[in-house]
Amino acid sequence: MSLPLVHVLLATYNGAAHLREQLDSLARQTGVELRLYVSDDDSSDNSLALLREFTACAIEFFPSHQRLGATANYFHLLRGVLPRVQDGEWVAFCDQDDIWHDDKLARAIAAMRHVAPGLPAAYGSRTLVVDVHNQPLGLSALHPRATGFANAVVQCMAGANTLVFNAQTLRLMLRPEQLDLPSHDWWCYQVVTGCGGSFVYDSEPGLRYRQHDSNEVGFNQGLRARLERLGALLAGDYREWNTSNLQTMGQLEPHLTAEARAICESFQRARSAPWFWQRLAALRRSGVYRQSRIQSLALGVACALRRL
Repeated sequence: MSLPLVHVLLATYNGAAHLREQLDSLARQTGVELRLYVSDDDSSDNSLALLREFTACAIEFFPSHQRLGATANYFHLLRGVLPRVQDGEWVAFCDQDDIWHDDKLARAIAAMRHVAPGLPAAYGSRTLVVDVHNQPLGLSALHPRATGFANAVVQCMAGANTLVFNAQTLRLMLRPEQLDLPSHDWWCYQVVTGCGGSFVYDSEPGLRYRQHDSNEVGFNQGLRARLERLGALLAGDYREWNTSNLQTMGQLEPHLTAEARAICESFQRARSAPWFWQRLAALRRSGVYRQSRIQSLALGVACALRRL
């Protein structure tokens, strides 16, 4: 039997310092066939030279012709790969400075075998966080509560570098004409759960997530990370992100489940009702939740302060 085909999307920007280790880990993947697609964000180092030397699998470059930034770069890759991905095939996001465990992709695909054909499916996992020298710093946060749209509306629970998803998910992610979104990983989680699919969370890490000064998103734990999230909430960033997500989700309404549409309606009321008790009541009706009690409590505070 042929091996599962995975289309790996790699966005690069001045990543030469650690790129070779990531490419080596791609070459070591077991139980799958890989095709690699690269969008480079106008790197000034030798990232492209390293990529052109990579021969472990087929590789294709999607030039952007402009500086996009990480999220837009990945959406550029998603659009480019869309006509190449067939039913029964898989897509994975790839960061330039991680190190994948040898069975990362095979384990992800095995975890989604229960999903019925034709439904969207995605997988995400914890990560082993390492420093610039690949020395362990600890595991990413464990998310104990169930996955679902009520969680996806208010929280991105798995990093893009861990995500693997099927062709149905890819098509739904790109169905809206306007994709003005804060993050591609959060959008993937919302699309899968909102459109009746299955999002599988793996509590075991599938990769080594390297921390250094140039990370687009850092290790999301500790006092500093909590203060940064609180600052974003109070500054109104979180409200802006929710607005972008909900506006884009509206373009997917025909594909949403009845439950997802009801959650969106109540959540919108929680953001817009004139009195704080009306907003809090609507938030309760929506059933939205985050993965920890403290985070869920913060939702109530954000709702009362019109920062939701």
